[in-house]
Amino acid sequence: MGLLDTLISQILDEPDAWETRPHHPVNNVPDTLLLPPGTPVFCDLIFGAAEHTGIWVGDSIVHLDGAGVIIRTAPDEFLARLDGMNPAVDIFYPATGPSRPLACPKAARRALRQVDSPHHYHLLFDNCHGFTIECLTDAKLPGTVSLRTVEMAISYVCKAQRWHWRRWRWQQAQLR
Repeated sequence: MGLLDTLISQILDEPDAWETRPHHPVNNVPDTLLLPPGTPVFCDLIFGAAEHTGIWVGDSIVHLDGAGVIIRTAPDEFLARLDGMNPAVDIFYPATGPSRPLACPKAARRALRQVDSPHHYHLLFDNCHGFTIECLTDAKLPGTVSLRTVEMAISYVCKAQRWHWRRWRWQQAQLR
């Protein structure tokens, strides 16, 4: 069974198994480490009603913009979604504990190869989460994709079933 088949069967056959993954970060003290390239990241949109994901590539975040273009932006620009109207202030990354981020170096290379390329965009079926999953897995996942699907891809690719989102204090990390 391939990666795509595994993810689809887990979504369809065992949806409750993924309900235990904490969506909200577990740490109250933000981490200031410099993330390794290939770390998936997300920020909240519209007061937490939705999320936006991308791949940290060492000095910036590569993500699918709502206009359908793969772009490379600084963390503050990543947070300023929706033409700067998004009130997000935090970026989150997956980790098995403090200073133990989950990263996939191949995801950074895959993301960088696509910078400035046009990409079909659909709010539910071909969005930033689909791009992030594609970078992590090197496979396009059909159907609706969400942060929950990104979480399943992280668990699969990084071979880590027990992890949490951690708040990243990127402003201090880049000063080091």
